[in-house]
This record gives sequence, C-alpha cells and structure tokens, in this order.
Amino acid sequence: MPGNRGLGVWLGGNAPAPALLGVSRVNDREVAVYGWLADPGGDATPLKLLVFVGGKLAVATETQGERPDVARALALTQGAEKNVSFQVNFGCAPGQQPVMVGLGVGRQYIRIKSPSCP
Repeated sequence: MPGNRGLGVWLGGNAPAPALLGVSRVNDREVAVYGWLADPGGDATPLKLLVFVGGKLAVATETQGERPDVARALALTQGAEKNVSFQVNFGCAPGQQPVMVGLGVGRQYIRIKSPSCP
C-alpha cells in the first residue's frame, strides 16, 4: 500500500488492513502499541483488536479516531474513516511475542505483524 510506514499489509478487497506503527515499554510489566486498522468494506462501527501473550488474551480493544492519510489511501467511505486508530497497553515481559489480531465488521480477521516486546 502506498504511504504505509507500518508493519501492516494491504490485502485488497474487503479484508481488514492493519499497520502496527510503534511498540514501546511503559514500565517493567507493560508495553504500549499503536497503529491503525481499517476495513474498506466496513462502516463507522469500531473494529476489534485482540492481543494474546503467552497463549492468553492480554487485552481486547476497539479502534477509535481518524487517520486521514489511511482514509485517503484506502478510499474509506460510509463512516469507515471514523474509527481507524488504536493505542493500547498490555502486560508483556521483555522478549515475549504478542500475537495481535484485527477483526473486520464482516467477521474477517487478519494477524497484525508485531515484534517481540522490548
């Protein structure tokens, strides 16, 4: 996808498109991640983001907020441009590998590539 500076992948069609833009350590126990998740076939409904660490659900959140650059690049319409950004903290020890999954409004899902926790 042109202009994508994250670790996401554009799948085309109506699949969700994600990008993880940053991971940073908040304290000894938690990290923060931020990025975007968009469903070109969706509407204004927030998309769900699930993060698993050590095989257990660490956090579930939803997209909230606009990203005009993403909305333009993906030609988002029908309100899909309204809920694109995500930022969330979760417990993750240094070196642990989180598994992040974005869920689209039509029950599609996509794994969001993420590095090990710093």
